[in-house]
This record gives sequence, C-alpha cells and structure tokens, in this order.
Amino acid sequence: MRINEDTAISTPSVLLVPYEPRHVETYHKWMSDPQNIQSLTSSEPLSLKEERANQASWRASCDKLTFIVCQPLPQPPSSSSFPPSWSSFSPAASLAPQDAISGVCDPASRMVGDVNLFLHPCHSDGSDGSDGSDVNSREQGRGGGGGGGGGGGRGKGTDGSTQGKAARRVAAEIGIMIASPRHRGRGFGRAAVSSFLRYVSRHLPAILSECAAGGEVVVLEEVVAKIQASNQGSEALFRGLGFEKRGEANYFGELELVLKDLGRMNESLEEWREVAYVR
Repeated sequence: MRINEDTAISTPSVLLVPYEPRHVETYHKWMSDPQNIQSLTSSEPLSLKEERANQASWRASCDKLTFIVCQPLPQPPSSSSFPPSWSSFSPAASLAPQDAISGVCDPASRMVGDVNLFLHPCHSDGSDGSDGSDVNSREQGRGGGGGGGGGGGRGKGTDGSTQGKAARRVAAEIGIMIASPRHRGRGFGRAAVSSFLRYVSRHLPAILSECAAGGEVVVLEEVVAKIQASNQGSEALFRGLGFEKRGEANYFGELELVLKDLGRMNESLEEWREVAYVR
C-alpha cells in the first residue's frame, strides 16, 4: 500500500518505517537463513531479484501494508549527546528526532524485522478461507494476491460508518517477524504489533478506501493472526493484546487468534506518534 510510504511510527520501544528498496538486501538475508527464518516461517527462499520485485509489488498492492521494524529513535538527555549524524534533530521533544531520516534511522544494523497485514475476503463463518515468540507465518506475504472476491452483508463497518449497499467484507491477517535472534524476547514483537495496529485503527477508512475498487464498499470484519499451536510465545503476545483463540489447531497445527475490537489499540499508554519519513 502507498498510504504509509512517507510515514514512520515512533515510540520509546520501537520504530516502524516503510519497506524501502534499500531494505531489501537485509530482508533477503533474513529470509535466506534455512536454520532460522525459513524453518520458522515455512517460506521458500527467493533470489535477491525476486525479493526486489516483491518489495515493489507490496508497495503498489492495494491489500498489503508493510513496515520494517527498527530499534527506536534515540532519546538523548541533551543536544551534547547527539552523534554528528543526528545534528539536524531537535532534542526538545520527548522523542528527540522530529523526522525519521532514511539511512540514518534505519540502516541494516538497526533493522530487526517486519510487521504487515494482508487483506483477505472474509466468509460468513468469520474465517478468511484460506514462529520463536516473535515470528509467525510469512507465506501470506510471499504469495501476494488476495483481497478480491465477493463479500456479504450490509451494516456498520469498523470505521463506524453505516453502509448503504452490499459490502465486501475482509479480514486483515497480521504477520510479525523479529528476524534478529538477539532481538527476540525483548519486547520488540509486542511493541511492533501494538504500534502497527494503532496506526491501522487510526487510518482504517483510508486503508479500506485504497483496497476498494470501482466505488465498492469494503468493511473490515476482524484482524487475524495465524500461529503454530506450539508457539506459546506468539500466542501470549497476541492474547496480551486482546486477541482470542478461535477453534482448535487445524491439520497443519496452526491456530487462529482473532481481534474483533481494533479500536482498543488506541488505548495504549505508551507514547506513540507518526513522524515524516524523509528520503
């Protein structure tokens, strides 16, 4: 999606930046590790060229929203503690940098993973028809597609508007990956997911509008996380954010956790703000 291409999300715990061409090489290295990410995400390795094509298609896609997860922006106590590369930032704000500068806030050394959502058709049973505590399936991101097809129902969407005609109902499948082993178990996954969902909640009408085609009405039914039943860390992460388990594990040992009330993500007490992502 293009809605976030010039926006970063800054909190004291994490920084989310749009997925850029400059990030692809590091992302490709993450996804090429057979003992780490591939085994945890059930993903097939892609060439660097294919990964670059994926990044471009994800940016243009109307049903996939992606941020790269980075270490938080520094919050020095005074201007004297700024490194030279941060000299243009104002230390007066509680989150010191006023903007997220591409290449300064998000070099490979500060990247730790990614978080995304993928909009799928939502069927009448509430399903979309279709690990480490901070890693869950990435196949929905690799595969592209989705977001089409018919929906059902009329009524009120999650953006609070009353729909006057048949709507295409969608589910948003969320994926989180903390690729760097040394950054797992340190709260990056929870901080990234909560910050990301707060962004989605605040911009839901625009996100659904970008997903819509030909003036159709698109309604978000639910947010879904799919994790391995054995992944107790991921289950605890999502349950802690208000997701509830739906049913039992499927044939592949996969559980669905569902968030019905996206608006609750605005209740987060951690300082959160959108800043410009400057290239």
